[in-house]
Amino acid sequence: MKIATINVNFPPLTPRQFFHFCRAKLGKTYLGKKFRVDERTVERWTADERFVGEESVRKNPLEKICECMEDLIAYGHLYEVRGILCAMAEMSGCRIAPIEELEIEDEADIRDLMLNNDQGMQLLHMAMRQWMHPRKIRMLASAVITEIEESVRKYPEMYEVERKEQTKTGSGGSAFGDF
Repeated sequence: MKIATINVNFPPLTPRQFFHFCRAKLGKTYLGKKFRVDERTVERWTADERFVGEESVRKNPLEKICECMEDLIAYGHLYEVRGILCAMAEMSGCRIAPIEELEIEDEADIRDLMLNNDQGMQLLHMAMRQWMHPRKIRMLASAVITEIEESVRKYPEMYEVERKEQTKTGSGGSAFGDF
């Protein structure tokens, strides 16, 4: 089984690394005012446990939010957690999808991929007909968009393979011809 990967130019950050970056770029004063804490608390949020004593380290708000998300998932609220993550990704012009939806089996034919797109669209339309929550609709739509993008991404390669095969066997071209 192949896993669809996205080539990105930035590594994932831990919550502590993110707050350290915020402190470096926005400053302790800004973060202190934003979260209504003193600058020493901001320093504790970004302290590296390897170099300071345990008393100098505090969980930052993002670490606490991650813990809340883990608890929500444990209580069966995975879709709500994914909903806020999708909203946060959209703020930076990104789209996320669950890992299980990024798994793409080796398909011998682009038409098989297109059938996956159809199934996702049917799920999306059924959810809309059932008046499901807009967050759920956005999640389903995101999955369909991911599937379509994957089909479109794979199509040129599969097209060339098919054209070469048709040339070898002498079979006709597509019903639409070449543009």
